[in-house]
Amino acid sequence: MTACTSEPDTTEAEKPTLAEAAQQLVKDGDALLTSLAESQTGTASATERADQDKGEGCLPDEVQRFFRAGGNLARRHAAFNIAGLMQTHLRALGYEDLVDDLDIRDQKLSVVAGRDPKTDITYVVAVQLEQKPNIRIVGKTACYKQAG
Repeated sequence: MTACTSEPDTTEAEKPTLAEAAQQLVKDGDALLTSLAESQTGTASATERADQDKGEGCLPDEVQRFFRAGGNLARRHAAFNIAGLMQTHLRALGYEDLVDDLDIRDQKLSVVAGRDPKTDITYVVAVQLEQKPNIRIVGKTACYKQAG
């Protein structure tokens, strides 16, 4: 998931601008953080809020934006239970599953990933019990041609 490619269901004409995508990225990230707090399973806070263009993972003349957050569980849970909760919230926001979490989950580590086909935003949520922060959330926009 490091490279940026256009998916066939999102044409350039339908694709939001980088500013619009960044705004949606932050909105969805905040919704994930709120859902985590409301479920009383843990808390997390944003460490990056899509405020900088970054070229990592894009072609040389392209940039994208990131939303990153980290936090800890309120009490000990199975990692796949918390990841499943976050996956449910991503689905409610319109994200489609990118990975079958049954392939990469256990009691101590679970990862879910989703992509919104309308905005081409991707979110990955990792829950790990052996290391802090227990919860890591990373969202990113698609790659866009660099302005200028």
